[in-house]
Amino acid sequence: EDLWLSPLTMEDLVCYSFQVARGMSSWLPE
Repeated sequence: EDLWLSPLTMEDLVCYSFQVARGMSSWLPE
């Protein structure tokens, strides 16, 4: 079921979160 989570590490998740946050910030007005 959760096999897709196996290769993910906390570092990957943190890195992904920062990328998403950066992308979202570009959408929002400053």
